[in-house]
Amino acid sequence: MFITSSIVCALIPELKECLLFSRIRKFKLSPDYKTLLILTCKGKEWKPLLFSAHPEYCRILSLTEEESGPFQDWAITPLFSPALNANIFNIEQIDFDRVLKFSCQKETELGNEEFELFFELTGRNSNAILVQKEKGVILDSLKKIKPAQSRIRQILPGIRYILPPALKKHNP
Repeated sequence: MFITSSIVCALIPELKECLLFSRIRKFKLSPDYKTLLILTCKGKEWKPLLFSAHPEYCRILSLTEEESGPFQDWAITPLFSPALNANIFNIEQIDFDRVLKFSCQKETELGNEEFELFFELTGRNSNAILVQKEKGVILDSLKKIKPAQSRIRQILPGIRYILPPALKKHNP
């Protein structure tokens, strides 16, 4: 199924209801490295979120604990580890595009640290990217895009995050 901006817009209320003010506890990665399971906890209730960067089947959906059962044997990954124990305090769509931004914050010994977790649902270029909010620098991503792979936009730790090229559509 092709993900449109309207579908992403319709997902926002459901994602907010399930995930706002929950704490990120674990990241699990599929054996093919294309799907990420994010386990969050709100109170004593687990709230799993599944993101797939598969070129043909990209998607993001909230799951129940029972629905996440088949994915529980996936390996815990060190990807996105800076965001572990961060609270999700906002979820929004960027410019009515197929990009979701989860704003996260966690307390550290040095004070509060803020992150943005971007989910780009853009077909073959789908990706999940963790960005340090203060500097706008990429901390990690599901797919790394090197200069040899794209002259336009690289996705690598340590470089400044740039949104994907916008669709030539008007924001309603």
